[in-house]
Amino acid sequence: MSLMLFHNNWNNYIWDENENACCNKISEVNKISINLPSKIYVNNNIVQQMPVPICISYYITEKRIYKYSEKKYELTLYIKQQLDEKKTEWLKYPVEKKEFIDYSMQEITALSPDFEAEENERNMLIKQYKSLSDRELNDGYVYGGNITFNISDYINFPLEQGKYEIFITRNNIESEHKIIQVIYM
Repeated sequence: MSLMLFHNNWNNYIWDENENACCNKISEVNKISINLPSKIYVNNNIVQQMPVPICISYYITEKRIYKYSEKKYELTLYIKQQLDEKKTEWLKYPVEKKEFIDYSMQEITALSPDFEAEENERNMLIKQYKSLSDRELNDGYVYGGNITFNISDYINFPLEQGKYEIFITRNNIESEHKIIQVIYM
């Protein structure tokens, strides 16, 4: 799969629990899969912030989500430029959901009346699942979904011509590693 870019307008985010055409279908429990173009051809006049779409599919048990609920286990993007095969430095970027706020609504959201009870239950489940082995985390209720976003919105350097190795982690699960090649035209 290749992507041809002649203008800089790929900026749609999809945070969706439903099927997404660009995401891989997965049926394994506690698995994350990524899909992205293998090559991006870019008109070198638009390099300021090159759109690089990535699609993520996941299928994770509730037990794993609670066990690995700390910030360090949230969705994280890893990227390494392949200029030198000996280079092993991975750049790490947390991926957070972009919120679009409509200030014209003037809506104020209050905490649930049961917030304290819900938070106590959540903390109890975290404590209960912390002692489970990774094998024991494969049972129970499963959450699945798809996420699509622009990698360029999360990294702090412009992607230049060359190859990059990319993978994602979430809840202490690592996706497959993919290579993407940026080619200037």
